Amino acid sequence: MKITKRQLRRIIKEEKAKLLKENEYFEGSMMDLDDHNRMVAQIDRIIINFTKMGYTREDVMYALKGILEEI
Repeated sequence: MKITKRQLRRIIKEEKAKLLKENEYFEGSMMDLDDHNRMVAQIDRIIINFTKMGYTREDVMYALKGILEEI
């Protein structure tokens, strides 16, 4: 299934909103919002690059979650 850039941006925006809404994400973290936003932008670029290669957003997210659990 292919998704448009607009759809991908909407999905990313929704996911980002969920993270920010879950205020627990920032509790105990020393990362400021600017650094957090830079990290999100980098992850967004990773997702976009892999979806351009033909992977679904779900495949990329699953792989990223697995990587994060390993480190």
